[in-house]
Amino acid sequence: LSIDENVGQYMISADADKLSEHVFRNLIGNAIAYTIKGSVVVSLSKDSSGKIIFSVKDTGVGINDEDKKRLFTEGGHGKDSIKVNAHSTGYGLYIAKSIIEAHKGTVHAQSDGTGKGSQFIAEFPSA
Repeated sequence: LSIDENVGQYMISADADKLSEHVFRNLIGNAIAYTIKGSVVVSLSKDSSGKIIFSVKDTGVGINDEDKKRLFTEGGHGKDSIKVNAHSTGYGLYIAKSIIEAHKGTVHAQSDGTGKGSQFIAEFPSA
């Protein structure tokens, strides 16, 4: 696990406990759980429109297009994810998305497919 050292300090209006307990822990925890070999990189930045971008990128199992559609749904997880993490309930990303949206943010996943890692990006309006 590595954290981008060029991270600045950014302000968002949020429930810090919910973000740290259910969003950041979930996104980082999933990246670690599904990366058997390789790396996980966490970064925080601000884009040109002023949004705060929290990103977790890994070199793990990746996500196919079919599974991407259900990742953030209640009880949804990918077929390949069950092979790696049989203890997954499929509710972590659903809960994280609900909290992010309650903070007027968005979240999405990017992956070039199975075996090619993934990136989860949460965007929040700055305070």
